[in-house]
Amino acid sequence: MELALQLFGYLILTFLAIIIPFLGILLSIFQEGISKLTIQYENEKSSSEKNIQDQLKKQGVAKKINVQEIEQSIKKLNDIKKTAETKLSYLNPKRQILRLFTIFLISFLGVILAILIKINIYYIGVLIIVSLIFFFSALYILWKLLGIVIEVKKIIDEDKKDMEAKIIELLSLISQPPQVVQIQEQYFLKNTYLIIMNKDIKKDGVEFTLYTDTTRGLDIKLINAEKRMAKNVEVGFLFSRNFIITKSTKYAINTDKDGHQIVRFKIKEIQGYTTYIFPRLIITPINEGKYVIRTFIKAENIEPTYRDVHFKIKVAPF
Repeated sequence: MELALQLFGYLILTFLAIIIPFLGILLSIFQEGISKLTIQYENEKSSSEKNIQDQLKKQGVAKKINVQEIEQSIKKLNDIKKTAETKLSYLNPKRQILRLFTIFLISFLGVILAILIKINIYYIGVLIIVSLIFFFSALYILWKLLGIVIEVKKIIDEDKKDMEAKIIELLSLISQPPQVVQIQEQYFLKNTYLIIMNKDIKKDGVEFTLYTDTTRGLDIKLINAEKRMAKNVEVGFLFSRNFIITKSTKYAINTDKDGHQIVRFKIKEIQGYTTYIFPRLIITPINEGKYVIRTFIKAENIEPTYRDVHFKIKVAPF
């Protein structure tokens, strides 16, 4: 029994002496990414609060409007807000390191007291249980922080990748004569476009009609009508905060400083003369009106292409 407690104490000391300082170093290295992630979740939180207020007002004046749908929208918005608040609480490195250190220290002190008290088995049992509770609580926080580190690393990698691509493109244009630049322009694929809900997005202004507080899955396809494959493709959408975007592992969602939600699909390649079908993008409009949603297609051999589509949101007729 005493040997088991000693080994458990050594395990806690390992976390105190090695894991927590290492995590602190990681969080300090990724400070820029943490700042960006903090801004993103603050925007999500404030957007959710504003939309919840709008939904509550709508619920207060509801007559023919489906109150149940509004309540479901409020629930989704509350979930987004709570998630943002939780993530924000983990984005203060100093606070979290101190929190972890304190919890592990209490757990370690519980083990020490349990070893010292050899007479009363009842007190030993209580101390061991308390120590285990604090230890596993610290492990849970540590797991959450590692998830934050991974999320921050993704943001840094995306920014780095975009910056490197821009620098390489600018340097190649500056250093090469006009004839080579013209050849490079021929390298880019021209005939690639999106199909959304069976409508070709080849120009601005294509319109769709949706209904408030009604969840809808958008069917999205990418057409590569060229002989050559498209490489490292990214397709995305910029939604205003008047839409709830259902989170999924099949696409990435970020919120910029203006509160716009950026949805990104990424695929490695699309062969020539191929239609690629993306996973459904699940959205819920929450306010009546007409909104402009920007779409974009980017790839290693596709120049960034932007198209604005219009979403006309009507009050649900049921």
